[in-house]
Amino acid sequence: MGMKDPKPTFSYLVQELKKLKLGHMHIVVQQIAGGTGQESEGDDSIDFLLDTWDSQSPVLLAGGFTAESAKEVVEQYHDKDIIVVFGRYFISNPDLPFRIKEGIELTPYNRAKFYANKNPDGYISYEFSKQFLEADKSHGAIEN
Repeated sequence: MGMKDPKPTFSYLVQELKKLKLGHMHIVVQQIAGGTGQESEGDDSIDFLLDTWDSQSPVLLAGGFTAESAKEVVEQYHDKDIIVVFGRYFISNPDLPFRIKEGIELTPYNRAKFYANKNPDGYISYEFSKQFLEADKSHGAIEN
């Protein structure tokens, strides 16, 4: 979280947010240290945040999850009301929920193309998986 002891600051923040009776709390789990491209080191546990929030409403967790790591987090926090959310992988996998459900490898995203001005390449140019297209055809949803 970028500080020696984030617990006092962020515990206070979460306690104050609870007073607002928000519909959810969204936490971005730090996977990369400060944009360096290196995995973060140290204790970046969010347990104290979840304990402070105390099931007030769902907690959305984001931050570079893969299908496998998302499943691990759901299992780890099975007693909490959490939802793992994906951002970047939705760009490169337009059929992301299907891929996760079916155990299909995710297509890597190209971060360099995320913010290209007026260029759909790398944003809406990724393909659906063959398995998804076949499943969709069998349900009559896709016509050529």
